[in-house]
Amino acid sequence: MSDIASFQRRLFEELDRIVACLKDTSPEQLDWVSPAEGANSLRAIASHAIGAAEVHVVARLRRRSRQAGTSVSRLGAAERPARGRPARHASGPATH
Repeated sequence: MSDIASFQRRLFEELDRIVACLKDTSPEQLDWVSPAEGANSLRAIASHAIGAAEVHVVARLRRRSRQAGTSVSRLGAAERPARGRPARHASGPATH
């Protein structure tokens, strides 16, 4: 298996695991935040993981394009904060 195929397989497996873990989760459950200091919602954590994967893909493509003497532009979605409803927990809005 080539380096690219191996990377693609691992990336898709990890993203599929995130989606599988969250597929039956309600919007309220996705947005709930533990009262623990610095805690994040599942939505924020999943958005970060997917955004980080996107950044890693772009970084890898950039390295390969530099080696080949071409250019790969940045992906804006990975560089913007996750969008969605504000995270909340039982005692009110999150404070992070």
